[in-house]
Amino acid sequence: MVKTIDDLLAHLLNLGIEIRAEGNDRLHIRAPGGTMTPALRSELAERKAEILSFLHKIHTDSHSAPPAIYPAPRDGEIPLSFAQQRLWFFDQQQGGKTPVYNETRALHLGGLLNIAALEQSLTATVNRHEALRTSFPTINGLPFQNISPVITVPLPVQDLQHLSRFEQPQEISRRITRAARQTFDLAKGPLFRAALLRLEELSHILIIMTHHIIVDNWSMKILLRDMFKFYEALSSGKSPILPELPIQFADFACWHREWMSGEVLETQLSYWKNRLADAPLLLELPTDRPRPPVQTYRGETEYVKIDSELTGKLRALSEESGTTMFMTVLTGFAVLLSRYSRQEDILIGSPIANRHYSEATSVVGMFVNNLVLRTDLSGNPAFRELLEQVRKVTWEAYHHQDLPFEKLVEILQPERNPSYTPLMQAGLAWQEMPVEKPEVPGLMINPLKVEHHTAKFDLILYMWTEADHELSGMVEYNSDLFDALTIRRMWQHFEQLLTIMVANPNQRIRMIPLFKEEIAASLDIPLSRIERLSPLTPTQRDLYLDYMINPDSTVYSLGLSIDLGTDIDRYLWEKAVSLAVEQEDIAKTRFCLYKDEAFQFIDKASPVFFEFIDLTHSEDSQGIDNIIAERIKIKYDFNAQQ
Repeated sequence: MVKTIDDLLAHLLNLGIEIRAEGNDRLHIRAPGGTMTPALRSELAERKAEILSFLHKIHTDSHSAPPAIYPAPRDGEIPLSFAQQRLWFFDQQQGGKTPVYNETRALHLGGLLNIAALEQSLTATVNRHEALRTSFPTINGLPFQNISPVITVPLPVQDLQHLSRFEQPQEISRRITRAARQTFDLAKGPLFRAALLRLEELSHILIIMTHHIIVDNWSMKILLRDMFKFYEALSSGKSPILPELPIQFADFACWHREWMSGEVLETQLSYWKNRLADAPLLLELPTDRPRPPVQTYRGETEYVKIDSELTGKLRALSEESGTTMFMTVLTGFAVLLSRYSRQEDILIGSPIANRHYSEATSVVGMFVNNLVLRTDLSGNPAFRELLEQVRKVTWEAYHHQDLPFEKLVEILQPERNPSYTPLMQAGLAWQEMPVEKPEVPGLMINPLKVEHHTAKFDLILYMWTEADHELSGMVEYNSDLFDALTIRRMWQHFEQLLTIMVANPNQRIRMIPLFKEEIAASLDIPLSRIERLSPLTPTQRDLYLDYMINPDSTVYSLGLSIDLGTDIDRYLWEKAVSLAVEQEDIAKTRFCLYKDEAFQFIDKASPVFFEFIDLTHSEDSQGIDNIIAERIKIKYDFNAQQ
């Protein structure tokens, strides 16, 4: 049984189970199928009072419990939410000509498709959710939410049946990408579009295009769920019945602006001001090209996967540590970024659903908020120590998640630079629950990859759990800065790092080798020769810094001379010394410089160099002593990989 309340909540999050307090004596639990075992159900029942007390304490400690959300009057201009306001300003700066905040989904629909019912379902879904009918005109330069009345959504059909099975995939990809990059007019709308590609009679692709200013990732799931519920009913000749929504997003926007003020705002701001005081402005990752003076938001995507074995070990470590999988992977990601950037103060952005209000769970809208998670890697902590720090930092951030990121930037006023985003340039987005595929009788529905060719940050890692319990994901990266090969190599290092960490959580983070292949290539030796690659110890680093200041010094060069007093067989002597070196790792230790960082490793085939000087005819004892001294006080060149 999990011991502490923190551990229990982390365990629930790992299972994808959402839990929140409703009133003083009720728990609302939402769990994926198969996760609520009898034992877990019994434990939650036994500890109900403890859980309620903890959840209420969170609200008391971080802010007063939020009041209920009620429908707002529609007799005046409806303000934008804080997040919508940021995206509106961004769109104005870009002249409405960037697709960076487009949200596009493509689904392959296999089976006999009722196109008329699908079109009606799209219309019904848009009319159910006001956000999907919202545009953002201005009065005196200030935007407001303009909600259109009931509308009809067209579903144009593009016929690709004339193309061969070899031509279709390329054309499908081209049309999906073109749709994903088509911009929206925020002032005029509509901000929701759909298209259908007909591949053959029983094969279609549905493309749904919208803008992030009216939806988030959670919203896209709601949208698809409602749409297919409408479709299932309409295609069967039935009247669709969905429960009435308690609020719309415009109601939340008005309520949140009113609530996020006064004492609530000050309490939240106080935490974040203290947490981000003196934070670094920029994560200085090594790039393939110089950073452009103005961010272009050009990007590419690399799809990645963590196999079930490593995923299982990460999950086991998370359970043992009382952390979520997100926290464990976040800790590893912070270590990776620290090792690449050679910085010890790492800021990572993480989107959070911000749906802990019961009224918001089934509403389409832009609820998502960004948290800035700061990790201190100074002092070379063990991974387990760092994991505990990340656990604490993440829980605190969750408890102060209501402050809009936009408000935080406005108050902190970090130095702005058009070449990178403020506060955070790297991110980790997590989805614990498996990606759900809509189920409709008579249709096989499968999501397709969509390439937007944009990037909001320098680097953001999206991760989610597959039905087979593997971790899948994608790295969206700034293609002005990085090549695909660099991102693939970085991912390989990340997998290597996670593998070492789960094997030995007590290992100190700077002792984890990452750049083994690159170092082998730089030394022009086989990878198999390198063992126990690690950074220098503190004492070694001190000596190395002395060397860098005065590379001609021989003060640390050590050696000894032995007068054997007899003749020796030179061949046997060299063989004896070589055998001794083979058995002593210290004698096979080599040093090298890679990306301005000094490393040491054991060279399994380290060569031994011998010099033979014949002094049999020398009678100058002083000269012999000088020769010996010269050999002992030899100058070593670190940068020559000696």
